[in-house]
Amino acid sequence: MDVQDIIDEIDLAGYDDLEEDDKVKFINQAVKGITNREPWAFREVFDDIDAATSVDPGTGALDMSDLTFAFGGLMDIVNLGTSGYTIKWIRRDVHFKDRSANLDQTGTPYNYFFVGRQLYLYPIPTSGTFRVTYLAHQTDLAASDTADDILLPAEWHEAITTGALYRINMREDDPENAYMFKSAFDEIMTNMRQDLEKVQWDSPDSILVYEDDGGYED
Repeated sequence: MDVQDIIDEIDLAGYDDLEEDDKVKFINQAVKGITNREPWAFREVFDDIDAATSVDPGTGALDMSDLTFAFGGLMDIVNLGTSGYTIKWIRRDVHFKDRSANLDQTGTPYNYFFVGRQLYLYPIPTSGTFRVTYLAHQTDLAASDTADDILLPAEWHEAITTGALYRINMREDDPENAYMFKSAFDEIMTNMRQDLEKVQWDSPDSILVYEDDGGYED
């Protein structure tokens, strides 16, 4: 569903007299509340970052604007060079305390840390490619935005409509309707969670039977 489709659904529910800006506000409250509050699998994305162009050579700060999506939390960073290892997190205060004399050291990074929401690599790389896997953050939507601008999978966009209608009825001080939409919203969220939370299932155990002829049974 495009944002306009959600607005049309709100109109069909009897709120066509509500200002469009207000409808978009409630839509944003709903979609961000659904998407950003949990580390859903559909939020997992990655970008390959070139240190020569995306890392500050003086501080090791990663240019977060080079990421494809708005940053909502780091999962891991892997050096895609010959070393091919995962860069480990270090507490900011420990880093500053233990390396106070070498904060501008350059080289192949083995640690990362945050100051606020800004990500830093240490030692500071001047070359190399790093795969940053992170959680995408749902940003504000506009009435003209399409389904592609919504991180939530399209088959569950009804949760946005229902969540927005719940919020509208809360504002309208209509507890009966609000309760109805809240119950429907909770049911949708339960079903959505069951559908989306687990994307990697355990493989069945395999028992290989060794044959007398020295091979394994198919």
